Amino acid sequence: MQFITYILLIIFVGGLTLLANYYRDLFADGRKEYDREEILSLSSHLIKQWTTIFSNNPISLYVGFTASLFLGYAVSFLGGIYGNSYESYFFHSAIIPGASYFALQFFRNEMVDSNSLPSMIKDNLNNITPIVLGIGLSAISQNSVVYLFYHEVNFLWILLNNVVIFGLILYNFYKSTNDEVIVPNEVENLDDIEDFE
Repeated sequence: MQFITYILLIIFVGGLTLLANYYRDLFADGRKEYDREEILSLSSHLIKQWTTIFSNNPISLYVGFTASLFLGYAVSFLGGIYGNSYESYFFHSAIIPGASYFALQFFRNEMVDSNSLPSMIKDNLNNITPIVLGIGLSAISQNSVVYLFYHEVNFLWILLNNVVIFGLILYNFYKSTNDEVIVPNEVENLDDIEDFE
C-alpha cells in the first residue's frame, strides 16, 4: 500500500509541479490579459510541459528520470542503517535533493565537454531537469508517505522540506528556461561573446 501511495503522490505532485511551472511562465510574460483557453485548458498544458522537458534525446532523459526516481526512493531507506527508515530526519529532508542539484550543476559545468563520458550521461548533464524533477518528486512523495503511514517525523518538518524541494524544482525549471547559451558558430562578432561572459 505504501508503494502505491508513493506512485500516486508522484503523479499528483508531478502534475502540480508542471502546472505551477506553466502558470509561472504564463504570468511572467508581462501581459495584462489572458485568454480563457490559456488559463483553463489544463490537460494540454500538462502534456506540453512534459514533452518540453523530454524533447531532446527522450530515451536518455527518461532513463535519467526513472533512475533518479529510484535513487530518491532508495535514499529514504538509508535511514534504516541506524534505526527504522521512517524515523530519519536527515534522509527525509531537503538536504539530499539540494545537494544533488548543486552536484549536477557542478558536473554539468565541469564534465559536459568531456569526450570520455557516454552519450546518455552527456544528455542528462546537458539537461538536468528530468533528474532534478525525479529526485525532487521522489523525495516529496516519500516524505509524505512516511508521515501518512508512520507519523514518526514532525509534520512541520515534512511540510517545510517539501515546500523547499518544490521550490527547488520550480527554480530549476526557471533557470533552465531562462539560460540562453550562445553557440560560437552562431555569433556574428566577438563582442557578443565578451558581453555574454
